[in-house]
Amino acid sequence: MPKVVEIAHKVLGEVVANSLNTEGYSSAEEFLLHYEVIKEANKYTIGEKNVALLKCAIISQHLPLIKTGQYLSQRALQRTRVLTTGSSQVDKVLGNGLYTCEVVEMYGPSGCGKSQLSFQTAALACLKHDCNVIYVDTSSSFSSKRVSDALRQHKVNSGKIDGILKRISVYKIFDVYQLQDMLYGFISAAKAKSDEFSSEVKLLVIDSVTPLLTPHLGYKSKEGYKTASSVARLFRRISAELYVAVLVINGAVSGQTNRGFPKPALGIQWQQTADKLLLVTAFDAKATITPSMFTA
Repeated sequence: MPKVVEIAHKVLGEVVANSLNTEGYSSAEEFLLHYEVIKEANKYTIGEKNVALLKCAIISQHLPLIKTGQYLSQRALQRTRVLTTGSSQVDKVLGNGLYTCEVVEMYGPSGCGKSQLSFQTAALACLKHDCNVIYVDTSSSFSSKRVSDALRQHKVNSGKIDGILKRISVYKIFDVYQLQDMLYGFISAAKAKSDEFSSEVKLLVIDSVTPLLTPHLGYKSKEGYKTASSVARLFRRISAELYVAVLVINGAVSGQTNRGFPKPALGIQWQQTADKLLLVTAFDAKATITPSMFTA
C-alpha cells in the first residue's frame, strides 16, 4: 500500500513534503479517510491548497484504494456501540445514547448536574457495556462515592462496585499541554494494543475542558486558537479512529443564543468541535431530565 510521504515528495517536492503533518495516518487509504483532520492540521504550515493537491494526486494515481460508501458504512456500524447515560430521556435526545464514534459536548451553568450525569454515564459504561473508561478530572471534582451511589441506584452490590471502579482510570490534569500528551499516549497505546486497559476503553470523559482552554482563548490570539483546534482534532480523532465515545463537559457564559438558550463557554469556533451539543439546566438525584432542558 503506497505511503503518503512517498507520494508527497513526488507531488509537492522535498521541502514541503518534509513539513507535512499526516497526524499519524501513513497510508494513502488512511489519508483519504481522514482528509479533513489532516487538512486542518496543516492549515498554518504547508497550507490547505497543498493538502488538496496531494489528495487529487492520490485519487488519480490510486483509484483502487477508494472504498464505496456502503463498505465504509457497514464497517463503521460493525464497530459502533451505543452507551447509555442511565436516563431514558437523555438517551432519547442523543438518539438512544452516546455513540462510540461521536464527540458530544454537554454544557450548562455551574451546579446544574453535569458532573453527576458524567459519573453515572461512566459507571454504566463499565456495568452494562463491559468496557473501560478514561475520566479526565480538571477541577478535582471526581468522586468515587458518587459513582458508587449511581451504581447502587441500579442495585449493584458492594463487591461488584469495587471491580467497576477499577475500570475507570482517573487523570488529574490541570494544563492543556498535559492533556494533549495524555491523549497522544492513549492513542498510541490503543493502536498498538500495548496495554489491555487502553484497548478496552470505549468512553472518554473530559470534566471539564473549560479551565484548560479559557486561559489560551482569553486574548483571542492565533496561538490560542491553534491550541484549541489541536485539542478538538484529538477528540475527533479518538472518536473516529478508535471508536470511543467522547463526552466533553463545558461551562456556560452570560447571554443567550438566537434560540434563547444559554451560550456555551469557549466561543463560536469551539462549538464546531462536537457532533452533538447538549444543554443541561437541571439534573436531580433520580437522574431524570425533561427534553425541554436540551438542545442537540
